[in-house]
Amino acid sequence: MKTVYCAAALYILLSIPVAAQDRQNTAREGMASWYESPDTELYASHATYPFGTELIITNLENQRQIIVKVGGRIPEDSRWIVDISPNAAEKLGMNMSGFTRVKIEEVVKTAGKPKAMRATIRKFSQVGLAQVLTDGADLSAGHPSLALGAKVKITNPVNGRQVTLTIKSRIRANSQRVIELSKAAGVSLGMPNKPISVKIESAN
Repeated sequence: MKTVYCAAALYILLSIPVAAQDRQNTAREGMASWYESPDTELYASHATYPFGTELIITNLENQRQIIVKVGGRIPEDSRWIVDISPNAAEKLGMNMSGFTRVKIEEVVKTAGKPKAMRATIRKFSQVGLAQVLTDGADLSAGHPSLALGAKVKITNPVNGRQVTLTIKSRIRANSQRVIELSKAAGVSLGMPNKPISVKIESAN
């Protein structure tokens, strides 16, 4: 009987930090790996979540849970869904093979945007190729990692024009573009019919 009580108490203690947070109603399961690094922080690399996003990771082999912050990228076609720091792997009790099946969920606040996501949007700045490929009269764009609904400011350095638009879709970044603009956004920026380098900044 004591063993049962101890197991129940341990489960409750492990659940407290995570239960205090709300979760997205979508979760993904797949293989996680860990990388060799002297880093002692609870960090993770993911294909699409914006930098700074907090994720709940559950080790499905032992049900341990931790919260990590996204601070790196892995390829979208990777054989694992998340890559975590050594300290995070240790806290999850990952096996020595370096691969463990996990579930990942995004930490969200009770109302509004995730705290970490807002911080990421405020600090965002990037220079890269833009191309007008999306039809539409609204000022919108597609981006590989920025949160859907985020407001960004695009500057055309050739003519100095600027436009504020909304990220409405995900795209796969390649050598031809890092952001895909709507036709209306392209007209506002005076974009030519070919990719050009632009500055992308958060609009908050």
